Amino acid sequence: MADIKNEEHRIIIKDRELIDLNGILSVKRFDDEEIDLETQMGGLTIKGENMYMKHLNLEKGELITEGHIKSIYYGEHDEKTRKKEGLLKRLFK
Repeated sequence: MADIKNEEHRIIIKDRELIDLNGILSVKRFDDEEIDLETQMGGLTIKGENMYMKHLNLEKGELITEGHIKSIYYGEHDEKTRKKEGLLKRLFK
């Protein structure tokens, strides 16, 4: 398995319809509206509509997805953070 730790982290967006990513370590969650990834730079969430994976190669750290892209943001995706967020949302609903 190739060591992608020394590779650059790159995001290329084409016409809000295609995203080409490098530096991907793992895919935490994927459906047609949201993708949660772990990258060399931390957690990354992509939100959109009708999204699908066109190419995935974790050995090289590559992901290409197509669909209508609405937002992209960095954050943490560990399980403890998700549980805390869920509890806080229920408490302050």
